[in-house]
Amino acid sequence: MNNSLSKVSSWFGGLILIITVFYIIFFDPSKFNPDYGSYEKLYNIIKNADFRIYFNKFAFLDYFVRVFDFTGTYDGFRLIFASIEVLLFFIIIKNLKIGFKSLTFFISLTLSAFLLIKIHVQIREGFALLLWFLSLNSIQKEKYISLKNLIFFLISSLLHTSTLIFWISTFILKYKNFSPKTKRRLIVILFSLIGLSIWPFFANLIAIDYYDLINFESINNMSSSKIFYWLSFLVIFILIFKSENSKITYINQKSIGNINSSYIGNIGFYGFIGFVPIAGLAFLSGAVNAGTFNLIFRIVLNLLFLISFYRSSTQPKNFYTNILNSFLFIVVLRLLLFPNIN
Repeated sequence: MNNSLSKVSSWFGGLILIITVFYIIFFDPSKFNPDYGSYEKLYNIIKNADFRIYFNKFAFLDYFVRVFDFTGTYDGFRLIFASIEVLLFFIIIKNLKIGFKSLTFFISLTLSAFLLIKIHVQIREGFALLLWFLSLNSIQKEKYISLKNLIFFLISSLLHTSTLIFWISTFILKYKNFSPKTKRRLIVILFSLIGLSIWPFFANLIAIDYYDLINFESINNMSSSKIFYWLSFLVIFILIFKSENSKITYINQKSIGNINSSYIGNIGFYGFIGFVPIAGLAFLSGAVNAGTFNLIFRIVLNLLFLISFYRSSTQPKNFYTNILNSFLFIVVLRLLLFPNIN
């Protein structure tokens, strides 16, 4: 009786949280949204400019505004765009076996965190990530590289270049001629290279759009509380990774499971292992400014979301899964309530 009551309470609490987040996304888009004003300026620039075909990191936002702006207002456009993103999100979590009936309060924490940060705030990156997630729904098919997924890839990577690393990782895992061990090592190497690009010397050798406005001056006021906060990300990961390796799972088995949760989990875990140590050294050495700090945070948060979705799909009731989901919600809530605190 008590167990049944606990399940119902958990389900109902999770549902209330999700509904609250939906209300904010659809009916109060400026609430807890540090990027609201920036996208409003972009919207107004696009609306007041003549149409032209071009390619840069804001090009597809331009196209989306012109295609989906039926209302003629910024909030109206956001409502339509958010509706499309939420629909895609539901398709994705359904294929991850995270359904309405299996919802728990702790699962709702990570879903709410993702909805708030990627669909409510970071709308470009959110849509780009959703297209990548959506492509994984057909990962079990022999021919992953289809016309549909090629279109998803082009829109996703052009809309936000940060998703390229997830697409490349997927192609690595799908490639038949590599052993599972080699595939995982290549993902570690790939994300290590991304971490290495944070360092000023290597960043100056490449031309990537997210470095355009960066000058490499150290972040000041590095306090012990900030170091403790960022070390907590590493501690959480170690706990989850240790839990994952306590038995045979998609992350350590001798083959790569040909389902979306396996791909998401492998990229999340081995991407974190490759990226965080290299980027963390740059961060602690003082070679990071506000621009690169933002890049580090985005990648780390995305990787933890992948791990969280994987665990919520494969081990939804695990204690450490609940810890990770709670941690992500707290991190996102802190970011939205106190956006100026690093």
